[in-house]
Amino acid sequence: MMAMSSAAVTLVAAAGCSGALAGPANTSITGPSNLTHALSAIENSPLYRHSDWGISVVDEKGGQTVVAQNDQKMFDPGSTMKIYSISTALRLYGPNYRFRTPVYREGTVAGGTLKGNLVLVASGDMSLGLREQRNGTLYYESLPKLDQSYADTGVPGHFVEPPGNPLAGLDQLAARVRASGITRVSGNVVIDDRLFTPYNGFPDGLIAPIWVNENLIDVIVTPRAAGQTASIKWRPVTASYTVTSQVRTVAAGKATSVAITEPRPGHLAVTGQIAAGTAPTLVVREVDNPAAFARTAFIQALQKAGVTVTATATGPNPAALLPPKGSYQKPDMLGEHVSAPLSQFANLILKTSYNRGADLMTC
Repeated sequence: MMAMSSAAVTLVAAAGCSGALAGPANTSITGPSNLTHALSAIENSPLYRHSDWGISVVDEKGGQTVVAQNDQKMFDPGSTMKIYSISTALRLYGPNYRFRTPVYREGTVAGGTLKGNLVLVASGDMSLGLREQRNGTLYYESLPKLDQSYADTGVPGHFVEPPGNPLAGLDQLAARVRASGITRVSGNVVIDDRLFTPYNGFPDGLIAPIWVNENLIDVIVTPRAAGQTASIKWRPVTASYTVTSQVRTVAAGKATSVAITEPRPGHLAVTGQIAAGTAPTLVVREVDNPAAFARTAFIQALQKAGVTVTATATGPNPAALLPPKGSYQKPDMLGEHVSAPLSQFANLILKTSYNRGADLMTC
């Protein structure tokens, strides 16, 4: 996509025609010669010889059409729609914007005990440490391997987990709570997910302001000898879920088909079959309640860091305990996780065509 001053892309599609014309079609590109020549060079590539193109570039301020081609023709734009949410996020926040996820104390500290609540404020950071690499980039997988974000779509292929620690961001925040001198929380732990109302209207699942391991349970299924139950490893391991294997190892050469069900709340069963001698298979399942899931994981991170929490780790997120929005005071902030720049999230989402990531940018 070419950058153009004060111009917004309203449609870019390379797809088969899927409907009737709403008016006369411009089969050739109209607009400034530098743009039409650049676009023609792309369209005339042998790679796109079977493609139809529809383009409309509209000046954001004046509303005039800058470039047009088949702009009245109906298309199914598919994943090019991700350009909308990503370009809007980049325009509103800038490529160098970073998601900041802070943790606050509500109450007083005496003798290492916080007489009150800890509050982690969700920022919409979809990585929260998971994909962060030392060079400042976000990890993603591309062909011939497939990123884990597509492991629940039914698309065949070899899916790969991000190599990072899915609880890295929470571990970092828990360590900063401990470094502040707090060794015991006598109140509760709460996730503030009021950045936006969690939305379940996308076909890709629930989109929430808090993401821990991208709100997925990853399960790697490894075959054993034919006739035996396959072994599994899952992450993140928290008190929110138990996972059991009901996957049969079948003879080499037979089809592999594995899925995850939730026969009762908090218990996941991995079912199906996997062929002996094949590589391990990754399957994922979205969590039902991201805030409750994050709270349990954070409490366990706190306990690992040496902070005792008297509240029960499992159960719903006690949102009724949250203070009024906007009332947090900087002296009460114990630490924050700072993400990679927004440009890295744009790269990750567009390179992997990550549906839920693009949905999150919309929210």
